[in-house]
Amino acid sequence: DRSTRAPAIGINPGADRPEKRWNPRRYASVADRLAEKLGARIFLFGGPGEESIASAVQEAMTHPATNLAGKLSLHELACLLSRLDLLITNDSGPMHIAAAVRTPVVAIFGPENTLNFGPYTSPDNCRVIQSSVPCRPCNRKKCENPVCMEMVEPEEVLRACLELLNSQRAEK
Repeated sequence: DRSTRAPAIGINPGADRPEKRWNPRRYASVADRLAEKLGARIFLFGGPGEESIASAVQEAMTHPATNLAGKLSLHELACLLSRLDLLITNDSGPMHIAAAVRTPVVAIFGPENTLNFGPYTSPDNCRVIQSSVPCRPCNRKKCENPVCMEMVEPEEVLRACLELLNSQRAEK
């Protein structure tokens, strides 16, 4: 029964460009707080070439995490995402897969326009976190100073995670 067991929470710290990636230490901070508050089981995801990003999150954590980065086929990824209670992710392919399989998503957005590229799911099933910066949406292929991601605070992400998890449990 999902309402009584410790939640399974996925973290997908990768993205197709560095300026769309939130700091791994910040992901670790949120993951540790969820493990402490809820006894959450943490799973790290990432595609081929993103193993080092997921490892950086795992190494910065004080609680255990299962690192699946670079180990899953697309089919396996979709299956595992569908079994999570929540996915915390950057603007990425796994964000869209989680939305498609109706897994609650906390999506951290930097340079992209969330209206065009945000998760396509019910507003009750996702929270989009982004800082207010005048340079969004950004059309650059590279950004030397991605303040849009740096301004997103772990406390804000944690609050969105707890809110979404609580609302999901209340429905059950």
